[in-house]
Amino acid sequence: MLDVAEITSEVVYTEYSGHARDYVQDCKDIYKYSAIMTVSGDGIVFEVFNGLMKRDDSTEAIKIPLAIIPGGSGNGLCAAILHQSGVPLTLMDAVYVAIRGSSTPLDMVRVEQGENVMWSFLSIAWGFLSAVDIESEKMRWMGEARFTVEAVKKLVSFPVKSGKVWFAPLTEELDDGSEPTVASPKSLPRNKQISKDPIIEPTSSESLNDVGGGSTASEEENGIGEVLDPNFDFTALNDVDTDTDEDSQDIDSKIPDRNRIVSDTAHLQDSENCRCKKCVPAPTPDPELLQKITESIEQIGLNSDIPESWKLIDGNFSTVMAFTLTHLSLGFKCAENMKLDSGFVYLMHSQGRSKKVRAFRLEPELSESGAYVTIDGELVPYEALHACIHKGIARVLSLPSAV
Repeated sequence: MLDVAEITSEVVYTEYSGHARDYVQDCKDIYKYSAIMTVSGDGIVFEVFNGLMKRDDSTEAIKIPLAIIPGGSGNGLCAAILHQSGVPLTLMDAVYVAIRGSSTPLDMVRVEQGENVMWSFLSIAWGFLSAVDIESEKMRWMGEARFTVEAVKKLVSFPVKSGKVWFAPLTEELDDGSEPTVASPKSLPRNKQISKDPIIEPTSSESLNDVGGGSTASEEENGIGEVLDPNFDFTALNDVDTDTDEDSQDIDSKIPDRNRIVSDTAHLQDSENCRCKKCVPAPTPDPELLQKITESIEQIGLNSDIPESWKLIDGNFSTVMAFTLTHLSLGFKCAENMKLDSGFVYLMHSQGRSKKVRAFRLEPELSESGAYVTIDGELVPYEALHACIHKGIARVLSLPSAV
């Protein structure tokens, strides 16, 4: 198909673990290539991204787009690209997207662990899911089915692990004490136009999570955790945060009033009550404020003090999984509406609801054995790590978004 499309290529076969990383890191004429195509699983993709980020010219090299052809057990990035492109998750469609696709931004997560810095494009796992990934390696001959077989085995007897997880919520206080807010269900009166007070909402090309959206501190304490915007997706009600000490609170108070929410696909004839994009254009977020939020979080490292605005989850966990894409493999969809550059990490853990975060720190109890920490399916040392999202810094080849 590459020959038919008149695409010239050079083929490099990897010969050892880390070969792809070393090759792209040391390649002197890397800019003569318009793209880097990998025919592999997510392991080689992990090596290529980290090789690009180890170069002296990493800020430019990371913008060389990757074309992903599935050839491994998981193929999570390939599945996410095909999903966003709106095509079936097949080998032939992956080749088609690689040929006809254009350069598309991809989020990367900077992971600091000890003296090492790694870059993740897919997932960071601790506990059950990482154990399934690592201990199923001996069954690679089964393909993707190895994950299911190992998971069934572990469901019977996998022990919980103790540790701590801190995370930066999407509504993050700034150093000067100010805090961005978004319109919430309780802040809008019924049958009234959206207030003209300054709020942060997405433009047509950005999701709400790209701009630091989330519940205000008081709302999060009440367990609302939802945001009212013209594109409100009722499936997001599954994300209502029920981690609250106020057990007597009625759960109905945590769910937005559906009478106040109108999809942008439903235009009301009574324009006074309509909140579709045509009648109520979304205001443009303040770019300076968004930049301050991003810079503030990116400056926090593994050895930095945890900001007071971060939240702590402490105790026993069966699993912790952080991911940035819709799929962890061709057969495992973990989120529906995420994009390649959503600008947040989905933090899933066994103690409660999943959360959308900008950064997090994981500290497993080091005295315990029999557990693993993985980054994009690759085994890393069993020790503390600090992770922070960097929105859209990498590039992949994809068709125009269908989600």
